[in-house]
Amino acid sequence: MAATLHDVVSANLVLVGIGLLNQPDEAERFRNTLDTDMRLELGLVANVPTGLTEPSRTFTLNRERIALNLSSSRSSIAREYPSQSDLGRLAQVASLAIESTDLDGDTLQAFGYNIEMVFNQDTGQSATRYLGKRLFDYGLLGKEGWNLLGGRGQLIFRDDVGQWTITVEPRFGEESTSRFFLSLNLHKDEQRLPTEGEITDSLKEIWQEALAFIDRLDKRGTS
Repeated sequence: MAATLHDVVSANLVLVGIGLLNQPDEAERFRNTLDTDMRLELGLVANVPTGLTEPSRTFTLNRERIALNLSSSRSSIAREYPSQSDLGRLAQVASLAIESTDLDGDTLQAFGYNIEMVFNQDTGQSATRYLGKRLFDYGLLGKEGWNLLGGRGQLIFRDDVGQWTITVEPRFGEESTSRFFLSLNLHKDEQRLPTEGEITDSLKEIWQEALAFIDRLDKRGTS
């Protein structure tokens, strides 16, 4: 296989439309249940639908590289540089944050999962050319005299599980690097809170789907 996994940068769960740990007693209950050191930072974030800013809270579990980025319109629980064995703990922390919050009167609009990975490839090509040849070099968009040098892209799929959005691009946008970045989002338009077991299973699923996508992409270079 020309493309190999170099790093898993992050994995997260996002809840759209609700804020977690809004009250001091909720945050304290959450911290006591986890029984770990937790740092709180206050700030402002943009509310995407309205374009206005709103207060935000970031709870960081330093030892576990887990951060909860929370506002009234969106809650994200993320783990940086996870291994597959870390996903269960990430799901547990997310579930505890949900259980520690009084959500009466709040309505979840949707939820989703994200994973970000970095791959390297040993074809001798830049990542830009590697991606462009596999995504676009089928004689459909060019014209006589045009030689495809490379590309990057985003693909959106839907199945019974939800909507999948996959983005691939050279790492840090560098044209000459052999490494490329993949982000995968699984979006669910469902107004219900996922269980801890479901969160764990879904995080594992997006991990495997990201690897499977790269395997299919890689094989296009040999067809």
